[in-house]
Amino acid sequence: TDRETTTTTNCITLMFKGSEMMKKVEHFYTRNSGRLCGYTPKDNYRNEDYLLSGMRETSISIRVTSCNFVMPWKELTEYQRNSMQQKYSDGCECEIIPCYSKPCKPSRHWETQCIWELENSRSGQRYDYRACLKTSSGTCKWD
Repeated sequence: TDRETTTTTNCITLMFKGSEMMKKVEHFYTRNSGRLCGYTPKDNYRNEDYLLSGMRETSISIRVTSCNFVMPWKELTEYQRNSMQQKYSDGCECEIIPCYSKPCKPSRHWETQCIWELENSRSGQRYDYRACLKTSSGTCKWD
C-alpha cells in the first residue's frame, strides 16, 4: 500500500493565493510514491525555498503532488518570481487546468480557464514567460 508523508511547517514565508482561507495551514501531505503523483524534493533542495501549488484538504492542511506545480524558487525564471508578487494576482479569478495528453479540451467553464499542456511543459516558453490572466472581455488566456 502507498502511505502518505506529512510535512509539518511553520515556515510559510509568502502565500500568493487564498491567504485568508489558508492562514492556519500547518501540514503539507503527499504520497510516498512518485507513481501516484507523490512528490519528494531532491536531496540537494531539501532546505531550499519552494513554490508549491496544491489543494486545500482541511483548514490546516494542503495536499501537494508532482501533478501540481512544484519548483524550487531558485529555478523559477526572473519573470516568474517577479510576476508572483505583481502580475499573477490579476489572474486570481482564472483557473489553470493541467492537461497530461493531447487533445487538451477545456471544461464547460472554459472562459475562466487556461490549459496547461504538461506533455511538453518544459520545452517551450509559454509557462516560463507567460501568465494566465483575465482579459478585458472577462475571459482568461495565456498572456
